[in-house]
Amino acid sequence: MNENEQKILRTISILLPKMSESEKMYLLGQAEGMALMKKRQQAEKEMEEGTRELQEV
Repeated sequence: MNENEQKILRTISILLPKMSESEKMYLLGQAEGMALMKKRQQAEKEMEEGTRELQEV
């Protein structure tokens, strides 16, 4: 984990106890959405690389 990611996690850990339940649910939704986008980007990248390898053969 890089320094920026660590700073984000420290900030969240400080603010989380002060959040309402709806704010926590919103934050969770945002995090899940970001994780989903990262997985989708990774899958697209892998598919692109696989397509390139097939074209080279």
